[in-house]
Amino acid sequence: MEDKIKKWINKNGYPLELKVAKTFAKAGFNVAQSISFEDPVSGKSRETDIIAHITKSINDVWINLTFVIECKLSTEKPWVGFYNNHSSNFSSNHFPIMTTRNGHFLLEKINKNSKFKSNLLFPNKKKMGYSIVRAFNDNGKDMAFSAIQSVLSATEYLVEKSNKSNKKFLNIYFPVVVIEGKLYKAEIDFEDNIQVQKIEEIKISTVKSFAEQNSTYVSICEFKELNKISKKLMNDCKLIFDNYDPELKEITDKHPINLVNIASMIA
Repeated sequence: MEDKIKKWINKNGYPLELKVAKTFAKAGFNVAQSISFEDPVSGKSRETDIIAHITKSINDVWINLTFVIECKLSTEKPWVGFYNNHSSNFSSNHFPIMTTRNGHFLLEKINKNSKFKSNLLFPNKKKMGYSIVRAFNDNGKDMAFSAIQSVLSATEYLVEKSNKSNKKFLNIYFPVVVIEGKLYKAEIDFEDNIQVQKIEEIKISTVKSFAEQNSTYVSICEFKELNKISKKLMNDCKLIFDNYDPELKEITDKHPINLVNIASMIA
């Protein structure tokens, strides 16, 4: 029976979740698993796979840099991200970051005042893909699309609930999908031929019509590179705290909470 249970666990991808959680914890993140949320589309209760965050208190306000993580086992079929260097899904003045209301004030302040531009908060929009699919899919349901939608739904829920809280915090969220499998990018070259290239990590823009505040990017990476990637993410988080201390102090002083009626009185 033990062998049957192990086989079932491995088949359903549970070891990947455990390994991803362990990797982020080793990198220094606080990690939680199977956090429930209400899907804003279906209204049904679902669970995130993993939430990993780093926290710092400034002016008695908790600054939380949080990675919302979906894990997918796809060893038999690779995922392919599509790129077009001649298009950009985000407007020039849009910050593709999902954050609480005071987080948006922070991004505007940083963009105006600081020469340092964080890779997490100000990613290169021109180097993002616009779509990702699971190759050789023939059952009508695309795992890559479902994973993106799931992690975005979880992130949207967290932003919405955070903005309804009267607690003192500033939350910035980064949706991530980790796959145990292979990643590729596809694009058209100058002669209109499709070129396919093996990669280890990609960013995909996710844009919603008439809902710019929920337009963001999702990072997708191979698990085999996660040890290196999670350490880099931790370093990027520390750079945010180190380089934006003046802006963080100003925003947390002026906008310690996110409720609209109180926040507008403080502004």
